[in-house]
Amino acid sequence: MRTDYDSIAERYKRAKLQPWRNCIETFTLLDLIGNLSGQAVVDVACGEAFYTRRLRAQGAARVLGLDLSERMVELAREQEAEQPLGIDYRVGDGKNLSLPSEFDLAVAAYFLNYAADQHELEAMCAGISACLRPGGAS
Repeated sequence: MRTDYDSIAERYKRAKLQPWRNCIETFTLLDLIGNLSGQAVVDVACGEAFYTRRLRAQGAARVLGLDLSERMVELAREQEAEQPLGIDYRVGDGKNLSLPSEFDLAVAAYFLNYAADQHELEAMCAGISACLRPGGAS
């Protein structure tokens, strides 16, 4: 499936290298998430894997990155091939998420803002919730 992000994937990846992303955004997100040791994590709308790889480096036992953009997933897989962390990447639509209920945490740093209306937002949240084990968090 082609998305607007396919054509800008490389520029988007470079934009993630801005210093404030690491000093403010990444620090804040990882601080909110806390200890990931032994957890299974899904990163919805993972893009080129900027946060996906950090989640694994923070101790998550298993990480799945999912994005609608085939090119973004290609970039993520290229990084995985260069520096393997054992992350699985899939092309898929987070708006129609159909994953098994086997994750302890769902991260969606740049996803929910794409909801067109309240009903779509509710559907996105329901899909995320459905992929979590009992007691899982998003």
